[in-house]
Amino acid sequence: MGSRKKEIALQVNINTQELWEEMLSNKGLTVVDVYQGWCGPCKPVVSLFQKMRIEVGLDLLHFALAEADCLDVLEKYRGRCEPTFLFYAGGELVAVVRGANAPLLQKTILDQLEAEKKVLAEGRERKVIKDEALSDEDECFSHGKDIGEDEDVDECRTVSSEKACTVPIVKPDAVAHGKTDEMIMKFPGAGDAAGPGITL
Repeated sequence: MGSRKKEIALQVNINTQELWEEMLSNKGLTVVDVYQGWCGPCKPVVSLFQKMRIEVGLDLLHFALAEADCLDVLEKYRGRCEPTFLFYAGGELVAVVRGANAPLLQKTILDQLEAEKKVLAEGRERKVIKDEALSDEDECFSHGKDIGEDEDVDECRTVSSEKACTVPIVKPDAVAHGKTDEMIMKFPGAGDAAGPGITL
């Protein structure tokens, strides 16, 4: 029997603090898909990630999955159903993309990868950000200027097409198992007489 090369997993599953720390020490850019256990990771972007991995290689681009409920460092992301992608370089957060917008993800990956190459090769300063959307979503979207395609997003660096809106979608198997109310209560504001965008 011929020997086969061991296939490298596209996305590393990070479910412990030790694996999180190991991920932060990766050389290059790591894109982390933060997801909720009841919702699962964003499957539509896997083909984009595969394509990007083939185009740019394995050396400086890494992909990871992280369930917010398993890691204390991701506690602020719990209860959010919108796909969230965190970009880490040199152990620091350098960009955030919300939503499964493949063209935006691809552009952000290429831009951040190019910036990281310059940091590594030329010693340029890495632009580290704080995810402002976690502390005050309105602040991030009220800087008074629209984000254009060729404009550098230095002030907030959280990339989203519009203000975030949460819309619950309860899968049929959850309805069949009587978990509808449990799922709806996981959304922010759901206990407030029907929360934003939720009709009970």
